[in-house]
Amino acid sequence: MEEKEFWVFGGMHDPFGGYHYLGTVEGSATDDPEVMDDARELCIGIYESYAGLYGIRSWDDIREDLVDSEATFDDDFEVSDEDVDDIYNEEIDSWCCYWIMEAIPGENPEEEKWLRTAMNGGDIE
Repeated sequence: MEEKEFWVFGGMHDPFGGYHYLGTVEGSATDDPEVMDDARELCIGIYESYAGLYGIRSWDDIREDLVDSEATFDDDFEVSDEDVDDIYNEEIDSWCCYWIMEAIPGENPEEEKWLRTAMNGGDIE
């Protein structure tokens, strides 16, 4: 299958600015798992830039919260990395949003019209 370029728009929900052009990824379709994984990775970068600030929890914050909450009930409890990963991914998914569209040759994805298109879920104004 032919590889295409896709623009990824996304970011953090309000009050963190919403959608921005995040980058271009390659794959076969907007619903290609690799394209979606690459798009999510771009969003994770945005999330991690805020982690530890404004109530956005970092991986370490989540681990610490789990240890503190479980130690109250069970002194022998150990928090696994998998437990922390699960909660961390839930946090990312609750804060991050992204939208993918096929790149248009000759167009600049950073133009306002494409950002508005992404914010409207693909409806070109």
